[in-house]
Amino acid sequence: MSTGLTHGLPVVLIVLIIVIYLRTAKRPTPYRLSEKWNRPPVLWSATDERIPGNDGAPVNVGGGASGGW
Repeated sequence: MSTGLTHGLPVVLIVLIIVIYLRTAKRPTPYRLSEKWNRPPVLWSATDERIPGNDGAPVNVGGGASGGW
């Protein structure tokens, strides 16, 4: 068996399986502004939460601004 067939065939099969999976994967319907929000709440923070014991600091969510204005 040639090297191209030995290495190329598994790659082609993996790519084919990925393409088939991605086309048939169930995706949530996109949200439209005209619809009522019926999804769970989205909690987002611009900074990571600091936890105690990580750097010896007390619990502090977020950080502070520093620099010259």
